[in-house]
Amino acid sequence: MRACALTRGGFYAHFRSKSELYREALERIAVRTSDPSTLGFLASDVGSEDAEVRAAYTAAVNSLREDMRAKELPGGEEAILASAAMLVGALAIARTSADARLNEALLDACRRGAQTLLEHADELVQPTFFWTPAPRATTAA
Repeated sequence: MRACALTRGGFYAHFRSKSELYREALERIAVRTSDPSTLGFLASDVGSEDAEVRAAYTAAVNSLREDMRAKELPGGEEAILASAAMLVGALAIARTSADARLNEALLDACRRGAQTLLEHADELVQPTFFWTPAPRATTAA
């Protein structure tokens, strides 16, 4: 604020609300970079009920998806969505955890996992997790 010769009040007077400031800041970040780390700070805003915050969040995630699509990797839309969620989630955890080694390992693992998913999703076998419902047997009538 000092570098801009503004007071807090003078700065905030340029916006109708903090939500508008948030939206504009996020839009400018999303336009300037395709780096998913720009979305990492948004974890606390996922549950926001504020319409402007939700719109800004949605636009930023869609911008990330468009950047991934532009690379024309074989993974497709499902791989793009999973990779975006993985990267943003890893960044959110890393920014809230106090364990630097864990954070670095988590980010590295998710970076590699997202890259593999985007580049080789068409070759990967779908894993079965404990929460995956078992296929239902069909019976002939």
